[in-house]
Amino acid sequence: MKPPIVFLIPEHFIGPVFVVFDQDDGQDLKTDPLGVSLTVPESGLIKVKSSKSEVLTRGMNYDKRNVYWMTITKEGRRINMPYFGGGGHDYDKEVNWSWYIDTNNQAKQIIFDPKLYPKTNDPDSYFLTKEQAKLKTVYYWDTSRADVWKKPLELEAFNADYNNESRQQGETFTSMSFSVFYPNMNSENIDASDIRGDMSLNELEKKLIEITPLKHQYLKEYLEKKIKD
Repeated sequence: MKPPIVFLIPEHFIGPVFVVFDQDDGQDLKTDPLGVSLTVPESGLIKVKSSKSEVLTRGMNYDKRNVYWMTITKEGRRINMPYFGGGGHDYDKEVNWSWYIDTNNQAKQIIFDPKLYPKTNDPDSYFLTKEQAKLKTVYYWDTSRADVWKKPLELEAFNADYNNESRQQGETFTSMSFSVFYPNMNSENIDASDIRGDMSLNELEKKLIEITPLKHQYLKEYLEKKIKD
């Protein structure tokens, strides 16, 4: 079993995070109380020296999981972050459900319907408290939708030969992504899933930097609304 990998996230960070492996100028894995750690920079682009196979286990479920997220406050306090992994609709109960790992690392189905909060005796479901439902959350840790080419010149040639159906796809770096948001805040155009397709590493970094003002705007709007509420 590989040691836990902990992503350290600044207190006021929101938005997409891309983790690109096998980078000569990337971060080294640092010793952490839980295992090893990587720090999320303001841009959201984490370049990692190690390969994916050296760092990650196969999945997020239960005994296979070795990925965790911590908010780091200005004072240096660590706050375990909840994780949202997807969901669906329960047609028998007529409620929406979500797969979720809470701050106590409990991984179960969660039902968000406020009418169901008091019903905690169902062994098949884990019900969020209203406090938990407001915490800044990590969403959709998965393979990146951005295909980051290893050789930018090959990418340029590939794009220039757009009408050639037999053109060859170049080699890409292994990359993962996730997003960090408060529940119910505006995430339009700043979700990791919005950044996709063929690009160089420099182009990916440029895209992430370009959305920084929008990230700051959405966070400001959310915090102002939270104060009013």
